[in-house]
Amino acid sequence: MKLNPESLARSSSRHPWRTLGIWIALIVAMGAVTTRLLAGVLTQDIAFTNNPESVRAQDVLDQKFATTRSADTEFFIVHSGSSTVDDPQFRSVVQQVQARIAALGTGVLSSPPVTYYDLLSKAPQSAGQLVSRDKHYTLVPADLKDVDDATIAKLRDVAASVRSGGFTVQVAGQGALQADFTKIAEEDLRKGESVGVAIALIVLIVVFASIVAALVPIVMGIFAIFVALGLVALIGQLVHFNLFVENMVTMIGLAVGIDYSLFIVSRYREERKKGFDKLEAIGAAGATANRAVFFSGLTVVLALSGMLIIPTTIFRALAGGAIIVTVASLAASMTLLPALLSVLGDRIN
Repeated sequence: MKLNPESLARSSSRHPWRTLGIWIALIVAMGAVTTRLLAGVLTQDIAFTNNPESVRAQDVLDQKFATTRSADTEFFIVHSGSSTVDDPQFRSVVQQVQARIAALGTGVLSSPPVTYYDLLSKAPQSAGQLVSRDKHYTLVPADLKDVDDATIAKLRDVAASVRSGGFTVQVAGQGALQADFTKIAEEDLRKGESVGVAIALIVLIVVFASIVAALVPIVMGIFAIFVALGLVALIGQLVHFNLFVENMVTMIGLAVGIDYSLFIVSRYREERKKGFDKLEAIGAAGATANRAVFFSGLTVVLALSGMLIIPTTIFRALAGGAIIVTVASLAASMTLLPALLSVLGDRIN
């Protein structure tokens, strides 16, 4: 048997339950892999991969001046609307915050926290940088060894644990900003996807005039996403992915999954209207629509490969995720969709 879109479609349609069984087993396996491994391969790090001059210059400065850089510095903001830093109660609250930060230990902190009061006698000018002009706000810096969501959560627990009448304690910094940005982006993406899927389903129902035919492209997109996330988790054992790869896989997976399936299902229904029997209609769709989908998918993969040239980890991770889900969508369109059409037959109408 020649390996081409038509032969794959005909073979899958002749053995639909075997094909469906293989895909269901694959989905279950990839779901288990995703649940266990995916979280461990995702990172917020954005780094250059070609060691540019700026990175080399910073390394030289660190070596020559023996400087040690913390991964990040987060700031605890202590505020009181009625007290100033000169009041004993304000000082007591700040020292309480300092003690609870220090209790996090060397596993989290790269150096002990220093407050306005510590610097007041040693370096008054530096101390002034930690207090607002009205003296109702002060900063307590926390130099961290590593920045991740778990560390930021610990810092926020410290801020929430300090309770005193009239005082508020908040955490600010690049790490906290990134954690909030990630959370908001994921929430917005989930809302956008739910709205997008609903709109896509309505459009597909209008186009096909059939609920079953409208659901098939959605199912194909979901299957491709499950497989792609599992592959990302497996490949991530060798190279880490930026956490936004999940968003990329979901968006591209739904887009190409719906697009490719819509094209093939439309072609299959046209062939059935011409009088071809079920298997012949699937074969004819495979010889035309499946072939077009195959080359379309290859074009998408080649275009996305250009992002791999950019020497930054985030672009390469996003490109890798998009390529993986496109390939998964192609595989589903070539094999799973013909099997579904064979099982559904005219019930797709």
